[in-house]
Amino acid sequence: MARKIVNGELVDMTPDEEAAFEAGRTLTLVQARREMRDRIAARRALAEQGGFTHLTIVYSSRGADLARLSIMAERARTAKAAAENTWRARMVAADDSESNMNADEVIALEKSAGDHFVACAANARSLRQAVNAAADTASVLAVDINDGWPA
Repeated sequence: MARKIVNGELVDMTPDEEAAFEAGRTLTLVQARREMRDRIAARRALAEQGGFTHLTIVYSSRGADLARLSIMAERARTAKAAAENTWRARMVAADDSESNMNADEVIALEKSAGDHFVACAANARSLRQAVNAAADTASVLAVDINDGWPA
């Protein structure tokens, strides 16, 4: 299934529905670029919130979970600075499994989350550059906005 923005809403479409939708529309180059940049932004949001992998385990990348991770990583840095060698934190993965992590492991988990967002931003930038470099509407619409996102 493909995801399309139709009238400001993200809609799932089968390949046949997508082809029919695209066939019924005629876009100028400027309109196609604007629409593709909007699609890239929506796809980036999906990738950013779709979770990130750390040591083969998927963790949530949604707001509240990231806020908790940020707080725990800051607490881990404080514990390391105070030489609290027994400091541990229970971190919950996206599948609700739990890991009992030490300070270095929590900090590494936070880094993996950050790396995920950096990769999402870099891929979005690359796709926007491809859209902006395309010479005609067909080339703009041929950019595969589902390619290159981190898992």
